[in-house]
Amino acid sequence: MTNDNSFDTKEFCLRNISRILLLLVLFTGCVRQEPAPVAGTTELSGRLEAALAMKDGTAKHNTLVKLAENAAQAGDGEVVLNAIAAVDTGTARDNTCAICSLVLAKHGKTSEATAVAKKIENETQRNNTLTQIATGGNN
Repeated sequence: MTNDNSFDTKEFCLRNISRILLLLVLFTGCVRQEPAPVAGTTELSGRLEAALAMKDGTAKHNTLVKLAENAAQAGDGEVVLNAIAAVDTGTARDNTCAICSLVLAKHGKTSEATAVAKKIENETQRNNTLTQIATGGNN
């Protein structure tokens, strides 16, 4: 008789534990979690606004290049494009475009990466960068 009572208690506990676990799984599956905001998007936009307001010159150029690189690391293609658009054309701009586009591609932002790569004026560098994006870096 003691053995049957012990079995009934274990069965009762297992059933209740199973029910509780089922309810927990159902409840957590139904809880809507908001997607995490892209890290630093607001900060990057504010930094872009400040950089664009700077007086033209080397400091502004260097600030925009650094900002474009930071935005690429954060996966923010829009800020990259806006920062690069304000950088003087030339080798430094092309290099920044190439670096940023490859970083964006590594973050899975291939459309944004392609848009940035298309801004490269040097045809050879542009084609090489686009090839790396298109092949996933397996060149």
